[in-house]
Amino acid sequence: MIVGNSRLLNAKSGAALYLACRLEASTIAAEATRTDTTLAAEMSVSIQGLSCMACIWLIERVFAKLGGTSVDVDITRGELRMAWQPGQFQPVEFARELQRFGYLLGVPRADAGTTADNTLERRTGVCGAFAMNAMAFSLPAYFGMPADFPFAHWFDLVAAASATLALFVGGSYFAQRAWHALRAGVLHIDTPITLGILAAYAGSIVGWISGEQGLKYFDFVAMFIFLMLGGRLVQQMAVARNRRRLVRDPSIPDNSAQAARSPPWR
Repeated sequence: MIVGNSRLLNAKSGAALYLACRLEASTIAAEATRTDTTLAAEMSVSIQGLSCMACIWLIERVFAKLGGTSVDVDITRGELRMAWQPGQFQPVEFARELQRFGYLLGVPRADAGTTADNTLERRTGVCGAFAMNAMAFSLPAYFGMPADFPFAHWFDLVAAASATLALFVGGSYFAQRAWHALRAGVLHIDTPITLGILAAYAGSIVGWISGEQGLKYFDFVAMFIFLMLGGRLVQQMAVARNRRRLVRDPSIPDNSAQAARSPPWR
């Protein structure tokens, strides 16, 4: 039963499947240990992928939409505490929905939530290479390369290709999250980022086709995507570092244990 339902998380690796099974096992335990069936079940889990306060707002909206009772997100610790009425809310379904936005729920404390998103690291690295390539082939035009230079067309082509690849590899990260947020009826911070990227890319394509040099900013598109991904990665690494420090510090109490005795939403 646990393994079957854990497929709702669309697990793509053994580690993700393990976390899915642990999450459902924790859900069953939380619902079974209630002293009064009229009380809400409670659970504290780790969460990966948090980048700003807008993430907390989005998670709260999704939680409320799925019928949860109360949720509290600690962005510093990378933890999420939730309460729900069994039969009215499914934590595994909630985890699957959050995964669409790039957030991953896992087991609490030391064995989860202590690393940044490896996928985001790879995207950032690849887009960094595309940005440098676009910059390198755009600089000659900034330094006065004439439009009739024999290789001017090829320079523009390479810059456009680099920006296009950066758009698909890095821009899709923001576009997917923005799209899922719009489908959920909420406005995510990645929405204006996505619109800005698409507008700059479309303007550059129009300038390239029409020969209007003032509209061609393929290097800006690639660099902007790289910097946005880099900022998101640095923020997630900071959250992971804070979590590791808090987990290893014996002077800091375990909030997951405290939540079971005195949950914050009561």
